[in-house]
Amino acid sequence: MYACRPTVGEFYSMVDALVERWGVAGVCALLGVSKLTLDHWREHDRKPYASAQRLIWLLWCWTFHPDRMHQVGDWLTWGKVRANVVESIEQVPESAQSESDPR
Repeated sequence: MYACRPTVGEFYSMVDALVERWGVAGVCALLGVSKLTLDHWREHDRKPYASAQRLIWLLWCWTFHPDRMHQVGDWLTWGKVRANVVESIEQVPESAQSESDPR
């Protein structure tokens, strides 16, 4: 499911948002990385490895979008498949939803 993985730029934005919320020391502790590593990511000198990307995404979701973490499928698709399904359901007019509802 690498096709669903956020871009490197999105990971950088996630790291910045986490630092704003938890602070540098907090993010380092939560991710288990050194300040030097975090600084490299924030300065775009290095990109996180795949395992660190997953952990960054999980921490970002738990912090800002816990609704994306309901099923294992959400973890496998980086929360994108479920989010797209929910968005498509929300876009269907109520009249069309009631016509297809067998109740």
